[in-house]
Amino acid sequence: MGLQLAAIVGLGAWGGHWAEDRWGFAPWGIVAGVMGGSGIGLTLFLIDVFRMDGDRKEPRP
Repeated sequence: MGLQLAAIVGLGAWGGHWAEDRWGFAPWGIVAGVMGGSGIGLTLFLIDVFRMDGDRKEPRP
């Protein structure tokens, strides 16, 4: 799960860097990419955590 989060944030940073080179609005491309990657990564992390928490609960009678 941690690797997934790091990879998504890294991809966001890379995408932001690419956008800066392409359209020239530094440093906001990397900032937006890291923020977007962090949001997506955190969302996926929480989905995994809640899914694992649901797997541990015993079924109700």
